[in-house]
Amino acid sequence: EKMLQWKYAPHEIPQAHYLILDPSGEGEDSDDTGIGYVQVYDGVPWLRKIKLGRFSPLKTIYEALIMGMELDCPFVFVESVAYQKSLLFWFDFVVKHAGITGFQFLPCSPKGASKNSRIIAYLRETQERNVGVHPDVMPDFILQTYKFDPAKRKNKDECLDIGAYSQEIYVEHKEL
Repeated sequence: EKMLQWKYAPHEIPQAHYLILDPSGEGEDSDDTGIGYVQVYDGVPWLRKIKLGRFSPLKTIYEALIMGMELDCPFVFVESVAYQKSLLFWFDFVVKHAGITGFQFLPCSPKGASKNSRIIAYLRETQERNVGVHPDVMPDFILQTYKFDPAKRKNKDECLDIGAYSQEIYVEHKEL
């Protein structure tokens, strides 16, 4: 009840919009890969859509490109920690060889903060109404929030992790 409520009509144009990728491996014990779509209205980033699944790196790229084309969203931010950083190279490779234009692939990183501390700060921001969660995303958001254990290093938290990046990316990249 304390969270912002979605109030925007489909014809309203956001101030900004971008995709955020939280890539993962394909193994049995791997987290899901998350692809989130964020729209900004009245200076507030809203997690508008989320796609979760176990995707190979190539499938991750295809899913993000398809989502970006469907939503006419040219900016794709990829969490660039360890191996995940290589996805930026592969995005550029795939679009170049497929003749796809109009996308910009950019890194995002936790800047030394632990994932759990970033997620806790994000959950606080949702309560303080500085970020929003669209009703279509709310089931995943609620489930992951309910199951989130800040004392554990391994949580199913892709939706929360993407949300945690949403405001930081908007603030850092307003000029785009």
